Amino acid sequence: MKFRRASTKNRKEVRSSWRRPRGTHNKQTRERNKGAMPSAGYGSPVAKRNKIQGKDIILVSNVKALDEKKACIIAKVGSKRRKEILEEAKKKGVLVVNYDIEKELQKITQRVDDKKKAKAKKVKAAKEEKKDEKKDDKKTVEEQKEDDQKKAEKLVTKAR
Repeated sequence: MKFRRASTKNRKEVRSSWRRPRGTHNKQTRERNKGAMPSAGYGSPVAKRNKIQGKDIILVSNVKALDEKKACIIAKVGSKRRKEILEEAKKKGVLVVNYDIEKELQKITQRVDDKKKAKAKKVKAAKEEKKDEKKDDKKTVEEQKEDDQKKAEKLVTKAR
């Protein structure tokens, strides 16, 4: 059974994901028949708990935990470690329940390549800026020499 959040039908900005109604003015807390509230009786059977697609799973956060035949990678694992886990699972033939191994490996490698390209562009742009700054500095030095020569000529003409 899905529990609906209060005012999901009336307001577009309120999503249907469950939030407990709080406050005295909320209709869902005051009146009956304004939507079911989660309670102990709605729990799933013990035989079906902690299973994904009816299969017992092991939560995996590193490569060492990949001993079993079915695994589920924890969401907090970053892409670098997830890539290592998926490659190891592919070698051992372990079923990863929450990822398609091939697609996820392609996504991760694509993301890494894009980041490398973006970084290379950034570095190249920074080098070009430095070159431009050096050229500007050289121009200013030459201009200063010309200005010094003009000042020296003025002083010589005044002294005569």
